[in-house]
Amino acid sequence: MGAQDKNSVYDILTSHRETVDDFQTLFRTIREQMTAHDEAQAAKYKKLEADLPQQAPAPERLSTITQSLPGVMPQLFKNVQ
Repeated sequence: MGAQDKNSVYDILTSHRETVDDFQTLFRTIREQMTAHDEAQAAKYKKLEADLPQQAPAPERLSTITQSLPGVMPQLFKNVQ
C-alpha cells in the first residue's frame, strides 16, 4: 500500500534528501554571490582609498581648522597645536 501511493519510508526520505539538496544548492549560490559582491566592493574601496590625496596628520588638520573658524571655536581647540 505504501509503495503504491508514494507514502513509503524510502519515498519520503528520498523526497527529504532532494529538498535538503535544493536548500544546500540555494545557500551555496547565495554565499557565492555575497562573496563575489563583497570582493567587488572591497576592490572598489581599495582603489578609492589608494586614489585619495595624502592627508596631513590629525593635529595639523585641527590647527588649520581652529585658525579658519571664527568666534568661539578656536577657543575650544586652543590647546591643540
